[in-house]
Amino acid sequence: MAVADRIDGMADAEPEVFLKAPHFSTKGIGAFIRFLDNREGASVIDGALEDAGLPRDYVMAEDLWVSSEWQLRFQRALAGRLYQLAELPEHDHPFWQLWREGGQSSLSREAVGPLFDVVRTLGSPGLAYRQMPTLMSLYNRTAQLSTESISSSTHRITLSHVDATQSIDAALYWNLLGTLERLPMIWGLPDAQIDVEESPFDPKQGSQRLVLKVRHTNPESIRWGLRMMGTLVGGVLGALAATMAHQVLVTVLGACLGSLAVLWFMEIRWRARAELELAEEGRQLESLIAAQDGRYQELWEEERKLRRSLLASQKLSGYLPADLVDEILENPEMETTLGGRRTDARCCSPTSWASRLARSAGHRKTWWTS
Repeated sequence: MAVADRIDGMADAEPEVFLKAPHFSTKGIGAFIRFLDNREGASVIDGALEDAGLPRDYVMAEDLWVSSEWQLRFQRALAGRLYQLAELPEHDHPFWQLWREGGQSSLSREAVGPLFDVVRTLGSPGLAYRQMPTLMSLYNRTAQLSTESISSSTHRITLSHVDATQSIDAALYWNLLGTLERLPMIWGLPDAQIDVEESPFDPKQGSQRLVLKVRHTNPESIRWGLRMMGTLVGGVLGALAATMAHQVLVTVLGACLGSLAVLWFMEIRWRARAELELAEEGRQLESLIAAQDGRYQELWEEERKLRRSLLASQKLSGYLPADLVDEILENPEMETTLGGRRTDARCCSPTSWASRLARSAGHRKTWWTS
């Protein structure tokens, strides 16, 4: 096989580099593909992946990225195969509920794996909601998220596009909505209540960003309510016992209540310290993520340059004999001269050189020297 033919085959087999731009992590894409496999069937999803332009092995990897262009191609392919749509539908079409259900399923024990119990150690959904900006940066580099804690059980989540001229699309809208409302399930709590304050899809006051108010049941409130009730019951019983047994039981009761107050205060301090440590770990994680993403960006740029070089080599190789291309591949450092001929000229003096030029008048030659 000629080398030019081999280069043609390599270029055709290599997926487009712009489909691999670091926009969406395959950690999240892979989990969503598994959900779609179970929901719609692997054969349907395989067809959509083929239409989108990247193989299943690539999008199911744990440490790669896909671009916004690939995401758009996949959405269009899936909409065509499931609903026979030529274009993406409006945001309230049933098609987008797949992204909402996918966000919900991503928080199940099966999908999260060993990290499920790690997240539970945060103690409450409130801490998890405050860590959402870090979690977002792990999976999505096209949007930025911020959180505001209104109370221990109420938070405001703001999502905006990194490009200020772009709006949040329907897929991200529904996926984030499903994730936020199902998050309390990790602690065995009911779904959170979501109020949409700003949205790109509001017909009256459309906004490029998405602002959600999240209200959830706080397990800490339940536990402290039980403790307060227990304390109250204990106080009443202690007062009755003190009335009956005079000073001795009053002293014992006071000691018990004092011990309870100390334990209560120690637990509050421990939780405050745990939140500070968690915030510091989140900042360190963000730094590591930024460094990793920078390295991926460098590798992606190098891959794009290599592809351009490959395409240039492909075009140039068409003008060369196959045996010469093989020799160059075997010894890339060999010196080559293309066109003309090698001529050695030696002149003894300027006068001799002028006479040579005079004799060659009317007969122009091209001299190639090397």
